[in-house]
Amino acid sequence: MLIGEPLVETSLEMEMAFGKKADAVAPSPSSMHVVTRVADAFSTLTLVAAGVGIEIVSASPQRMAVPGVVFRRIARSARTSESAAAHRKNEGAPVLKASLPCCRRARRRMTR
Repeated sequence: MLIGEPLVETSLEMEMAFGKKADAVAPSPSSMHVVTRVADAFSTLTLVAAGVGIEIVSASPQRMAVPGVVFRRIARSARTSESAAAHRKNEGAPVLKASLPCCRRARRRMTR
């Protein structure tokens, strides 16, 4: 599959689900060859465009039109990853108020 391919990743601090993402495409995360780590997801795509390596991403970055980057589905992958949401208890931001119900619905579906 992708074992041995040069992999561009975000920093360990940014990549809280790295093990799960690698598990979806490799028998063990240690079989992945990380060649560099960068601070953010856009930088990973920039390095992919420059030919440094490949990146395993969710579907949403496909909307970013980065010249030289092609997105492909990974055949026979688990296609799952864990996510976490943290917020202040009394946060009043409209985006949080709109997204929390969606997160709660997803959590209920996953815990059934």
